[in-house]
Amino acid sequence: MGRSITHRLPNGGVIYKADQYLDLPDLDLLTFLFDSKHTAARPDTILNADASDPSRCLTTAQTRALTCQVAHQLRNTYGVGRNGRSIDNVLVVATGDYRLQTLFFGTIAAGGIYSAASPSSTPAELAYLMGLVEPKVVICDVATRAAVEETVRKVEFPANHVLFLGPDRGLDITILGTSSKFDLSPSRSLAWARVTDPSELDNSVACILFSSGTTGLPKGVKISHRMMVSECFLNMEPIKEFSEREHPGVQYRTLAHVPAAHMAGVQSYFINSMYRDGSTYWMAKFDVNEFLKYQKKYKITYFFSVPPIYLLIAKHPGVKDAMDSCISAASGAAPLGAQTQKDAEAKLGKGKAKLTQVWGLTETCGAITAMPPGEGEYTGSVSPLVANHEARIVDDNGKDVDPGGIGEVWVKGPVVTKGYWKNDKANKESFEVDWFRTGDVGMFKDGMLYVIDRKKELIKYKGLQVAPAELEELLLQNPKIADAAVIGVDGAGTEVPRAYVVPAAKDVTHEEVAGWVEARAAPYKKLRGGVVFVDAIPKSPSGKILRKVLREQARKADQISKL
Repeated sequence: MGRSITHRLPNGGVIYKADQYLDLPDLDLLTFLFDSKHTAARPDTILNADASDPSRCLTTAQTRALTCQVAHQLRNTYGVGRNGRSIDNVLVVATGDYRLQTLFFGTIAAGGIYSAASPSSTPAELAYLMGLVEPKVVICDVATRAAVEETVRKVEFPANHVLFLGPDRGLDITILGTSSKFDLSPSRSLAWARVTDPSELDNSVACILFSSGTTGLPKGVKISHRMMVSECFLNMEPIKEFSEREHPGVQYRTLAHVPAAHMAGVQSYFINSMYRDGSTYWMAKFDVNEFLKYQKKYKITYFFSVPPIYLLIAKHPGVKDAMDSCISAASGAAPLGAQTQKDAEAKLGKGKAKLTQVWGLTETCGAITAMPPGEGEYTGSVSPLVANHEARIVDDNGKDVDPGGIGEVWVKGPVVTKGYWKNDKANKESFEVDWFRTGDVGMFKDGMLYVIDRKKELIKYKGLQVAPAELEELLLQNPKIADAAVIGVDGAGTEVPRAYVVPAAKDVTHEEVAGWVEARAAPYKKLRGGVVFVDAIPKSPSGKILRKVLREQARKADQISKL
């Protein structure tokens, strides 16, 4: 796995291809993980543990047994998968929990579709998602119970199809509002169907996760067995080979701290860690002090996180030796500035670990770019394409731009979704034949992909495009700024950039912030929309800036100022 290769087509088009191709296993996800030669997981390995109490844990063998028991109950009590695979949804609304992997596997083993909603979802948001996927079963926990109860009353969902994942040890599941158990027994077990047909693997729906909804209503992304197996195999196989050679005997240990309702959590914690015979320690929710404590206590060796966490690592004075055991880390979900990347990397593995950027979406099952193991890259790129994948950079007219040019990134390959759940309109807008239009604007340079920003987020100042992410990276280089976000606001017949800034120093001024950008960016990128100091930048659970929240704040503030 190295730099992406540029191919010019006879018709003038340009395609960027990964420089490596790997033969993919024609296996369903569960057979791939439990019963194939590819996966390193041993029966007695602790796959998942509660970080606050590691005695609460499940081994590979226990997970396998419980997977088949959960599948039996879902099939025979609730009819999940009774009329065929890829039809019935099980919606899980829960915080980080070491038992979630078993629910994920059990749903798939029953022939169902595992769907997951953010535990911070409001009843109105949950009602929308339930209307979209029409689940057979909903599963909640202590933290989400109140919101789920309100939702099921509102939409008149049958109460006996709502399960409660309790706080006791083991797979403590009851029917909500009763003492009746979701009764699991070794004598009632359902083996999953082994699937090897390539067409079925490609077109199956084993999981539905929801697009972030940062610019509109969430869409249900259909995720197949092929996508999840490919995402794991193509990304993790080179890392596994490198680690066995360069770090023999080092166990794969990771800390689950990003939401398991998002693609990064599902792929990293349910699938990739098991593939590496790894142990995942689960945090119920993110807390910086606990995060650092667990990093040190469990000697975490590998982890994926999001830019806000790496910004914290880079700037937090308390981050000293907590992550000395780290060998490799990756950042995704949003752009990470090159300087922040360098500053955070210096605190990982005694300065010897590599922190690299990956890029992908829910629609690409996570990372579709990645750096070759052991290599670093510090120019702000999001790495080259993963093996077996292709990309194009396309202008507003659907034409490929010349190499080095900027345009929308289109991709195709085995990790790319076949479409959205019950949303023909979104499918027509998002696909051009077999190319997926990502909505991200970027460019290729020296075989590396650079993602500039979301196409919908670009600020258009007098016909010139301003990328909020570029200005945010610039602002974060100022030691007096703890965090920042930039949006476009109305100004004299055009859009102008406005910065929302979390100060790190009491003496920083609005004029100083504006001057910092003016001295370092092109004149048309000046903060003509002003600077606003805030206590915190609104972000989604996956770390993406919620610009629509800031735009609404700006609209209201501007209305008041005109009174």
